[in-house]
Amino acid sequence: MPSSGWALAAGRRVRAVAVRAGLTPNEVLAQLAERVSVDDGGAVSVAPFAPGRTAVASEER
Repeated sequence: MPSSGWALAAGRRVRAVAVRAGLTPNEVLAQLAERVSVDDGGAVSVAPFAPGRTAVASEER
């Protein structure tokens, strides 16, 4: 199944953010998922945030 261009670009972006934050891509996506909100109309959004280590996350590593 061929990947779409936007999915490849999104993957590259997540990896780049992870490297800058000192996290794995999965850790960035987990932090993103924790902040997702869905409105009554079904629109999905995430308020701006800076991925990073928390005290708990750094202890788990």
